[in-house]
Amino acid sequence: MAVNGDTTVLPVTETPVSAWAKRRPAIGVNQLARANQRRARRFVYRPETADHRARSGWFVALPVHIAGIIERGHIARTEHRLLPERLLLIQWRHQDDTEEFRAWITDLPADTPLFTPVKHATSRWSIETDYREMEQALGLGDYEGRGYAGFHHHVTLVSAAHLFCLEQRLNPKGMDTA
Repeated sequence: MAVNGDTTVLPVTETPVSAWAKRRPAIGVNQLARANQRRARRFVYRPETADHRARSGWFVALPVHIAGIIERGHIARTEHRLLPERLLLIQWRHQDDTEEFRAWITDLPADTPLFTPVKHATSRWSIETDYREMEQALGLGDYEGRGYAGFHHHVTLVSAAHLFCLEQRLNPKGMDTA
């Protein structure tokens, strides 16, 4: 989930944090980003193609607790009332950017390799490309019926056609990939 720089979090320490703990002050994502910018590693998340140049960014992942009221409301209904650990992923376009960054919070474990949350956070381009292909070339937007069953059937057929086209593109000669 994408978050703003003013989202408040608590950095993870060795001791568990109760949902109602007041001893540790919350910190904004923007402050945490500034403090950890030099720890960022560069990843190329979209390779160069004939139509587009390569995309890359500088990323760092930090374990945090969300310090907001909504999270505390969910925890109040649990047995142990401890704030769960979340993974905060921060991206800069250039390592020396001082203000411009993007951030996401995920529930992936803290020991997840950095490549995994980077891959998920930057997958928007491939999703939009697939959707555009399904809409323009395969007729996703052409359904004019009124019932859910008909719409569901149409979307299922378009999705199957998209899978077939994708398989043909990745394995053009029908060669065995095993």
